Amino acid sequence: MSNKSSNFPNAQLPDMSPGEMASAISEQLELANWERIDITQSERIGERIEEYFRWCIQKDHKPHVEEMALALGTTRQTLWNWQQQGGQRGEIISLAKQLLASLHESWGLNGKLNPATFCFIAKNHYGYRDDIGIDVSAMNGNNQIPDQT
Repeated sequence: MSNKSSNFPNAQLPDMSPGEMASAISEQLELANWERIDITQSERIGERIEEYFRWCIQKDHKPHVEEMALALGTTRQTLWNWQQQGGQRGEIISLAKQLLASLHESWGLNGKLNPATFCFIAKNHYGYRDDIGIDVSAMNGNNQIPDQT
């Protein structure tokens, strides 16, 4: 039995209504069982991504990177590698991820996605960062940041 008041992530179960878990698993299995495509052909990758987004529309389902990778029969690491390699395949993945980032940001700004969840997704999939950059080349001889006023 799960302890809903526990702060340990592995002690908490997803908050789902009856039947929701079965539906979620069925949808993931459906994607996992899609016919494999030739992932060396950029055109086929683009078609599959479009098919995935249409599937999300039909199911009224929120799309995301991990699931898009599942629909392609690959991993999010492979998607990232393709994106970094550039070329037509990289451009297709970049555009698809930009569409996802735009959706996720919109949901985050409109209260449809928990802010902490959006921050996690944005950092892990879209390159967002929480940091303060300090230009050390601007420091004076006393290792102090010069007054900018």
